[in-house]
Amino acid sequence: MSTVNTIGTTATASTQATQSTSVKNELGKNEFLKLLVTQLKYQDPMDPMEDKEFIAQMAQFSTLEQMQNINSLLEVLNANTLAGQAAQMLGKSIEWLDAGGNTQSGKVTAVKIADGQLKLMVGETAVAMTDVIAIKEGN
Repeated sequence: MSTVNTIGTTATASTQATQSTSVKNELGKNEFLKLLVTQLKYQDPMDPMEDKEFIAQMAQFSTLEQMQNINSLLEVLNANTLAGQAAQMLGKSIEWLDAGGNTQSGKVTAVKIADGQLKLMVGETAVAMTDVIAIKEGN
């Protein structure tokens, strides 16, 4: 019996390791720097890394950092755009599909953030913007 438990534990640990690897399969700037420092630390002193290689790796690091900065700015821009779109829906009548697939309708009275997502409030009902199927002016 203990063999089965050990195999089950090993399989679970292996599955968790695979999941964490698949979640973080990108080479971030911290990992890139660690890799570069390790490479420099263990290089052969009689045959060191050439300047061209080092400069190319530093350029890759710089490019990686700039891409991450651009990605962060795009995320902020996207969030601001969605907030603006949601604010423009205040006072408008909308139709949306509820969880059962039925069409509901009502007037947007507020916009709030719930669970990290913008929600349109129709009375006491929070409606995800992705569930909206029609927008009408006024009543």
